[in-house]
Amino acid sequence: MKKLLIGISILLSVITFGIAQQSAPVKAANVDGYVALDSSNPIEFGGSYIVYNGQTITLGSKAIYVDGSLSQAVADSYPNVYTSITAALSATALTNGSQADPMTVYVAPYVYWIDNPDATNTVEKTTGYGVPYGMVVNCEWLKICGLTTNPDNVIIAGNRGQSNGSNGNYTMFRFNGNGLDLDNVTIGNYCSIDLSYTLKPALNHVRRTQAITQAQLGDVSGDKVVANNCNFISRLNLDPLGGGTRTLYNKCHFESTDDSLNGNAVYLECDFDFYGNRPFYSTSNTGAVLLKCQFNSFVLNVEAEPAQYFTKEGGPVTVVDSNYRSNFSIPFSIAWTKYPLKSLRCYQYNITHNNSSIIIAGANAKETVDMTGKSVLDAYRIVYNGTVYYNTYNLLRGTDNWDPMNVKSIVEAAGIADGKDYTTVPTMLTVSTSATSIESGVTTATLSSKVQRFDGTLDSATVTFSLATADQAYATLTSNGNGTYTLTGTNVQDDTKDVTVYATTSAGLEGATAVSVKPTILAAPTFTSNPVITNDGSGKLKVNYTLDLQGCADQSLISWYRCTDASGANPILVAVSRMNQPEYEYTLTLGDMGYYIKAVVEPKSIRSNAGTGVSTVYSNVTKVADIKVASLQTDFNDLPTIPQPSIIPGFWTVDCFRPADTSGYSSWGGNTSINPWAYGITGNGSAGSGLYQATQGSRLMYTPITKVYGDMSLKLVVDPAKTAGQGFGSANQYMDVCIKFDTTTLTGYGLRIIRTTAASNACTFVLVKYENGQTTEISQRIISSTFATGCQISLKVEGTKFTVHVETPTAQLADQTAAGLVHSVDLSADIVANDFGGIAIQHTGTTGSGGWQNTTMLHNLTVNWAGNEAIITPPVVDEIIPAAPQDGVVVNESSIISSTTTQTGDTTRINGFVIALIIAVVAGVGVDCLEIIAKKRKSKVK
Repeated sequence: MKKLLIGISILLSVITFGIAQQSAPVKAANVDGYVALDSSNPIEFGGSYIVYNGQTITLGSKAIYVDGSLSQAVADSYPNVYTSITAALSATALTNGSQADPMTVYVAPYVYWIDNPDATNTVEKTTGYGVPYGMVVNCEWLKICGLTTNPDNVIIAGNRGQSNGSNGNYTMFRFNGNGLDLDNVTIGNYCSIDLSYTLKPALNHVRRTQAITQAQLGDVSGDKVVANNCNFISRLNLDPLGGGTRTLYNKCHFESTDDSLNGNAVYLECDFDFYGNRPFYSTSNTGAVLLKCQFNSFVLNVEAEPAQYFTKEGGPVTVVDSNYRSNFSIPFSIAWTKYPLKSLRCYQYNITHNNSSIIIAGANAKETVDMTGKSVLDAYRIVYNGTVYYNTYNLLRGTDNWDPMNVKSIVEAAGIADGKDYTTVPTMLTVSTSATSIESGVTTATLSSKVQRFDGTLDSATVTFSLATADQAYATLTSNGNGTYTLTGTNVQDDTKDVTVYATTSAGLEGATAVSVKPTILAAPTFTSNPVITNDGSGKLKVNYTLDLQGCADQSLISWYRCTDASGANPILVAVSRMNQPEYEYTLTLGDMGYYIKAVVEPKSIRSNAGTGVSTVYSNVTKVADIKVASLQTDFNDLPTIPQPSIIPGFWTVDCFRPADTSGYSSWGGNTSINPWAYGITGNGSAGSGLYQATQGSRLMYTPITKVYGDMSLKLVVDPAKTAGQGFGSANQYMDVCIKFDTTTLTGYGLRIIRTTAASNACTFVLVKYENGQTTEISQRIISSTFATGCQISLKVEGTKFTVHVETPTAQLADQTAAGLVHSVDLSADIVANDFGGIAIQHTGTTGSGGWQNTTMLHNLTVNWAGNEAIITPPVVDEIIPAAPQDGVVVNESSIISSTTTQTGDTTRINGFVIALIIAVVAGVGVDCLEIIAKKRKSKVK
């Protein structure tokens, strides 16, 4: 019996010891002296296993552990244990998972850099991709799980951005594979913001740059992407796992400025800190859905644009049960996009701003659909047994019934209880037209529709079309009986009317499309008296004609040419009509001297297309006495924007060009298939109409007539479309304004305005010397906020002194003032005098969204020359092919002379007609020249 009792006692002791071991504090079982970084939420590290939140996880080929607090020696002692995220996400560490058995990477609290945050090298575009990636991760069904309840404690970090350690829009990750799942982690690019790490302040890191630059997080190629309880931190172009076919963000936090969010995803109970006006660049397919979200508006430079939009380029957005919070001292508005198309429809339900109910974009906004009381709301939100559920199953199910939030059973039960199907509710109605413009009584448009669920699946819902009461005066709609409608124009007015065709479903979906309805086009008006050019001695030529306009307004297209003789030979286009305003007058300049001036009038009324052009040539060659202005003055309204690459005295060179000093950043070339410049109305910071860049590298150069030039000055008024002072789309893009410039050799001086890497609300201004196309800075650099609407740029060369003054009537923004930025620029440099008199405007920036949002609009230019003592030399006119019709102008064929285009910089080729031209010039202006010489000699004798 005694032995039995002793045995039982030993057995009980062993059992008690075992139980004690299981319930002992975590620290007791840790190996190698491991201490969890977060003592309030600890991890037990057992070498071959980890214990977290009461769960024992055995490590293996599909379950690996990353802990930056381990020494490398300890990690190397155990398989499937790593200290760096780059090693854990490498091809050697990962194995493809499956939906039932994912590849899981468990990550302990720490800061994990994907490369050295203090590296000074510049990374280039990743081979096979369009941007530089920090890591390309190839793995099916990959789950990255932070072992924490607070994603602030597990940070995966990068520290590069555009022009700040990267040549291109640096992106931390590229994930290739289906089933990516992130839980309880922060993905942060700390290029433009400081990293603060509470658990271990020694891991804090200061941002690489004060400028807000493109610093992106991750792209995905795959389906079924989920992020739970994650932070996505950066500023410009956040890109939080964009590109997946279906993506859900649940209880995630986002910090960004513009062009940042995933435009085809579902966001559930997320919160956003918006530091820019437009967090989405655009939304695609069926758009973005935001359910029970909090939007915190911290918009920088809010005075420049006191509004919070969702998108820059537009697209469908749905917002449900969400609140905006702002705290600005000025009125602040909420809208979908700044320039909504008539076809745009976005949906809302129960939206508040500072806890007061609002209609996004205002109560009268056609683009806003309030879902209150409409069954379309069931696609997003249902109530079952008194509880609100968000219908993510309906949105994300696709064809394989994906249910990442496990709400399918509830959605189906609610449907049974209510006698409805909540699992196939469509979310989008789009309207298409066979023609965007029709002619009353001549052509029609066929309207069709498409109803889709969020996954793109087509739905057969009945669609009803209609016209607004006001538009019924200009068009009628007729049902074709097959779901399509025919739009017929009935417009009897002189001008074109834009009508909107509306479409609806009984559930409350809406769609629309715009169609221009022209009146019946009349024949082009006929001339009752043909065009004749007159000269009243004021320094302007005027073309006079009369048309049988039948009471309609004249919108004739008048084009002006310089020609080499009185018959109109070798015409070169120098001025055009724009914006339906005939260019009746032509101001003579020194560049016209020695040329005959021709006008081509293509008759057109407000009700007609343009007819065949009729030309007229002023009978006298242009002489000095005909010219009343010595300066060059233009508002660019009549400047041809067709490519004109030749360099000819007295002419503009209009082209796109990549300067030599841009070879060190990015890879680009101007689009030579389009006009390099455009004239018209854009928006944002660009006021009114003007000339703006149509492609990257747009360039203008003016080559004055052959003379020896002394002192000169230039004044240019411009509007950058950007409103925050940064001027351009990306760092290092610039605009040069050049003076005392030889357009053939690209030699002279200029002011360079650069989007700086040092600030995101200012530009760097510096003087440069051009020498055979190579540039050297010749002054100090000034960072200033003055590159804003109405910017006035003044350049002056007096002897060997080059001075520049830049100012703007636009008030400085609060954050620019707080940063101590100067709001005007004064620069000077000593230079070597030259005899050049040319100018140039070179823009190296991208054009931006819409083809204009990164551009700089040119409004007015004045160039004055002084100190010119040389005899005016008759110009040698080099024959070129007149460029193609510009801005829709169909140039009269009889005015086009076939010849070979002169290459840029080639002004030496002399054609046979030049001899005749020189004789004509000598005869026509020789007396004037001799008179000038005589006067100058007399003044010297005195």
